[in-house]
Parts: sequence; C-alpha cells; structure tokens
Amino acid sequence: MSFTHISIKDLEQFSLSLAHLHGQNIAITPWRAKSQAKNPSAKPDDTVLIYATDEHGNICGYIGALPARIQGCYKTRFAWSSCWWVKENVGAAISIGLLNEILIAWDYKIMFSDMNESNTPVISRFCPSEIKKRPGFLIWLRADLCRKTAGYRHKNRIVLFFLKTLAYTRIVHLADLFINAILFPLQLLKARQLKTPGITMSESEELTVEDVNFINEHKENDVFYPDTKWYNWVLDNPWLVKKTKTNKDIASKYYFSSFADENNLKWLRIRKNGKLSGLFLLSVRNRTVKTQFAYVDKSNEYLILKNLFSHFLNKYKYKNLISFHPLIVAFLRQKKLPFLLYRRKERYCAVSNALLNKTGKDFTMQDGMGDYVFT
Repeated sequence: MSFTHISIKDLEQFSLSLAHLHGQNIAITPWRAKSQAKNPSAKPDDTVLIYATDEHGNICGYIGALPARIQGCYKTRFAWSSCWWVKENVGAAISIGLLNEILIAWDYKIMFSDMNESNTPVISRFCPSEIKKRPGFLIWLRADLCRKTAGYRHKNRIVLFFLKTLAYTRIVHLADLFINAILFPLQLLKARQLKTPGITMSESEELTVEDVNFINEHKENDVFYPDTKWYNWVLDNPWLVKKTKTNKDIASKYYFSSFADENNLKWLRIRKNGKLSGLFLLSVRNRTVKTQFAYVDKSNEYLILKNLFSHFLNKYKYKNLISFHPLIVAFLRQKKLPFLLYRRKERYCAVSNALLNKTGKDFTMQDGMGDYVFT
C-alpha cells in the first residue's frame, strides 16, 4: 500500500490520465479537477488529493482537501475535508492512513462540514477537534416516486431490476399525479395563509453589494461566509454536469455524484416594506432544493420563515427539501405544514484544535460550507 499526493497545479493533468483507465476506480473526474484548479483560495503547491493504491497499482481509496481562508483573517488558510472514500473490504488501515496523510499535509488545519455517525469517532480519535451535531430535515414536499424509484440503489440485482422496471411503467407516474392532485391544492391554500402583506420576494443568480453587506451584518459565528469571488467560482465551475456519451464511462468509475439534469444556484431575497430582511442561497438539483446559506434579520425571524415556506409550497417543481439550518429546523419543529413526509436527519461538523484560536468554540456552520454547495 502506498499513498500519492496530488497538488493543485497537477490536478487537471492527473484527472485526464485517470480518464483512460479501464475497469478501475478513479479518484476525481476531469470536470471536478477543472473546477478545483480555479479555486481562488488555492495555491499551486497545495495538496488537494491523496490516493492509495493496492499491490496491483489500482486505486483503492482517496481523500480530498478543498483549500479555503477564514474570512476576516485571510492569512489563516485551511482545508475542508472532501470526498473521502475507500474500496469495500480493503481494511480500516487505508482509510485511517488517508486521513493522517491529509492532516499532516495541512498541518492539522482542517474543517469537516459534512460528517456522519460512522466517521465521526475516527475523526475525533485522529484529529483532535471541536465536534458539533447538526440536526436537520429531509422533506418530501410532494410525490416524486417515479424519479426516486428509478434512482434507487440496491445491492441485489433482481430487486434493482424490478424497481427500475417499475419506475418506467405508468403505474408509478400515475401514483405521483394522483397524490399531487390532492396535495398541491392544500399546499397552495396554506401558502396563501403564510404569505404576509408588505412582504416581497425575488430571485436571481447574482450576489449583489447589498447582499454582501447583509451577510456581513448577520453572519454571527459562522466560520465561513460567501463573498463575491468565492460565489462566482462556485457558480461558474460546477462539479455536477449533464451526462453525455463521452463522460458517462468516466463517471461510472467514480464513487461520488457526477451528473445532474438540473443544477442551479439562486439567491432568494425576502423584503419587508422594501427592506432586505432575509437572504437565502438555494440550490436546486433534480427537483431537490437545499438551503445552502441563510441569513435572517432576527427582529423579523418568524415572519421571514413563514414567507420562505410560502415560497416552497408554491413551487410545484420542488419535490424535496433538505435543510440543516437551525432557524429553519426550529421553525419546522413548531409548525406543521402539508408536506408528504418528514424525515429527521443528523450531520456533524468539526473544527480541528489547530484552528480553534481563530474560530472560537462557539463557531457555527451552514449547509453550504465545504464541498456540499457543489453537490
């Protein structure tokens, strides 16, 4: 077993060399590499990918690093942990080895934005950190059984074949239409009840000067927050692309998501009597909306959140909602809305001890931090 480090200046060329491997796992797709190479916070010699190879020279695990800076303290650079994967049945030593390699490469200045119950104990043991739990919700806004069944993953090939066959019959499609025909009118009625006089809403891709000022005023203890340079990089360099005959084979060798028929970012602005009072960066990927960043004037908090959900209820094309933002989660716990299904979820985030002198122990993280905003 050996580990190889790839720097930002070599990443694109490395990804192109992987694209021609046959029947093997690859550590990054060319379009992700192209995007990361344009990261405004990265330096040419930054280690951004480490991969492990087995005795046959095949890639059996990898871990990524996404360079970033702590806003307000631009000399303090760190990396978000990104895309940590090991091949099934290769053993824990490779997974732990990859983690140790990336920690050493970044002098333990690492943040973790999207941890789960399985990797949290490992990170806690090998990277002394301040770890926090982030409760959230996965909500089925409306029935989308056809798409869910078609995209379902199952190890049993017979079950998988049955589900995919079922997805392409009219039975599931008709079930979606029937459920939504009953549910959507109820949602429109509730949306009208939530809508407040004097409140206006607008959407656009652009991050304006007014938006930046509002973010700076309401960022509180966030370890990271969007600025124009960062946002334009994310907007113009997506990690998810549309599937073609050319890229389909490459992506089949990569564990993480590669494709999306729809993958958009937009800022939703909510104004009270003309004054900006709520700002939300929403991503919409294949009918699923995520609250990547949320900033709210606390004096109008309940009012803004009511109108935010009026917006979600009105948008028929939104089928699912994922959010871990504490204000949104608290609102959903208190307010029962006509959604098809609620599922509670948990994520964990962490800041290594090497960075706590800059962030403090009272730090907060939002959904869109790290590489999550790209996916």
